[in-house]
Amino acid sequence: GINAEYMGVSLCIGLNSGTISAGLVGDQKWIYDIFGDTVNTASRLTGVCEEGKTTISETTRDLLGQDYYIQDRNMIDIKGKGYMHCYYVSPETTNQELKTVLHPPQATRAPVVVMDTNIIQ
Repeated sequence: GINAEYMGVSLCIGLNSGTISAGLVGDQKWIYDIFGDTVNTASRLTGVCEEGKTTISETTRDLLGQDYYIQDRNMIDIKGKGYMHCYYVSPETTNQELKTVLHPPQATRAPVVVMDTNIIQ
């Protein structure tokens, strides 16, 4: 993985889970993009995140189950969303564990987890 601290940047990560829309957008140059409330919420979660931490929504927390150390942040005013219950995922969560949640093996209808990052220099 990339060591962000070594590169002189800090990351804020927002994770939310739910339904999304996806498709090709553009007129002359096509890009595949995902959009919808789930994506917007993940983006908003980065705005209330401390540097170097990962903020998750209550929906994502429920999907993670008991295998992760999760810190309750209580109700936070999220721009455009109102008050939402938010959480931090502990740094002890490894990349392999998170990869398993984002891409569950042999799942036919897995819940979608959307991640948005904010790079601070």
